[in-house]
Amino acid sequence: MTYQLSDSAVADVQAAIDHYRAASRGIAIGFIEDVARCLRLLSRNPYVGSSIGQSFRRMPLNRYPYFLIYQVANNQVYVVSVYHQRRHPERWRNRVQETAAVYTLAA
Repeated sequence: MTYQLSDSAVADVQAAIDHYRAASRGIAIGFIEDVARCLRLLSRNPYVGSSIGQSFRRMPLNRYPYFLIYQVANNQVYVVSVYHQRRHPERWRNRVQETAAVYTLAA
């Protein structure tokens, strides 16, 4: 199974990298490795994350306080958001319309 990150998810990852890089290059690299590990896991077993809502799932990173919010459709994991666990828990839902359009066109 393949995976794809939305533009918003890529921006989330970049913002977190920038934040961690200000503290330590090693911490930033660890964050990148943790995201990559989760993506590899999801590409092998996309339903490992917890179900949230009707069609979304949530996968926590191991060492960092972030979740990957994603959907599984058309043999692909589509990551909608990579958000900090202390943010408002429903903030990622603002991106659902963007995701729904992608799947409507792909179906």
